[in-house]
Amino acid sequence: MMQELKPYQFSKLFKFLSKRTSLNEHEFDYIFKHLDFKILQKGTILVDLGETVDLLYFVEKGILREFDMDIDIDIDIDIDIDIDNFSTTWIVPTNHFAYLHESLINQTPSLIGLQAIDYTEVWAITKENLANIQNYFAGLRTLFEQVNNQKLQDYHQFIKAKRKGGTEFIDWFDEYTKGCIIKQRYVSDFLGISKRNYINLKKQQLTKLRKNYEVTKI
Repeated sequence: MMQELKPYQFSKLFKFLSKRTSLNEHEFDYIFKHLDFKILQKGTILVDLGETVDLLYFVEKGILREFDMDIDIDIDIDIDIDIDNFSTTWIVPTNHFAYLHESLINQTPSLIGLQAIDYTEVWAITKENLANIQNYFAGLRTLFEQVNNQKLQDYHQFIKAKRKGGTEFIDWFDEYTKGCIIKQRYVSDFLGISKRNYINLKKQQLTKLRKNYEVTKI
């Protein structure tokens, strides 16, 4: 008789951990008991500027952005500031970890914020629970290192694609954020190009795709 699968075994996080560890069912049960599953509506702020971070997130579905304040204002003035005026410094798509390293590790106020820019589902774990799990299971003692390596690898690929420029940069971005809906303002900030240049590159990309399609038809 086949064993019934547990709900978490259908998750992307379970698949991520299964590929990188040799944990048994009991250990996976223990881990997921220490995780919180959160549903975030578009625009939800997980971390605001100045807050101390205590959570690490895994994006099960949707997309997050890291942002900072790039406008010249006096933050002591009591005014309502549109969050869209804050610059997008990084984008975290589905199947990726999101954490603000300096604040999480050093427990200091964060200079970076974290926001859901579409309907998003995440797994969240506190720094304390992460440490307890890593100490309890030898197979997870390098998990945080793997999380950090994933972000470093993403950044390396970002820099590599940016150096190539042109439509190859856009191709990388489309693959990195596949299936996600993102405001053009956020995309321009993240890629470091103007809206006009981004639109021109998308046009060039479409022209290139059409030419490749016509070639394959011959």
